Amino acid sequence: MARRSRLRDRTFVSGSERSLRMGDRGLQRAVRARRVLRDCYAHLGAIECATEMHALRRAWFTFVVDARRVGHVLHKVDGAHRSHLGKALSERFNVWRSQDPIFQLIEEERNTLLKEGESSLKFGELDDFGKVLACGEFLTVSLLAQRIVDWWELNLSELEDRAEQSRKRSRPERIVRKSNKKI
Repeated sequence: MARRSRLRDRTFVSGSERSLRMGDRGLQRAVRARRVLRDCYAHLGAIECATEMHALRRAWFTFVVDARRVGHVLHKVDGAHRSHLGKALSERFNVWRSQDPIFQLIEEERNTLLKEGESSLKFGELDDFGKVLACGEFLTVSLLAQRIVDWWELNLSELEDRAEQSRKRSRPERIVRKSNKKI
């Protein structure tokens, strides 16, 4: 029975995750952070389906925690195992923390939810159910969550591209010698 479950686990592993398990450290991809981001998509679906305030708040809470977890996994796991990705991340992290309103929202909201037990955002009620005041706009919670997911997708792609370019620049070019053999 144990053999069967190991085989089943292998079938659901994507190519990039498989390369991580097999020790391919060459590619500068945020494999684990992207796995957490997939969880955010699931929470986004729960936010969109929520029909009462308690369900909406619960879905928002889990979404925010996982949205911040993307950054933690990116830094602690992917960045630690892929040196060029870690360097690219350290450059961007300070910019995000000081200048990016989406990252600041994720950070503040996650800290408030975990430390104070309630959201720092003001949720609408009655006719404004499912809406929230965030980043100076009155948005639906699902639109705000989608913006956060899109922000992570864009920033992960940019980080991966920068890390891959850095990796390629740091590798010495291989010199290919032509053989002087006669046929």
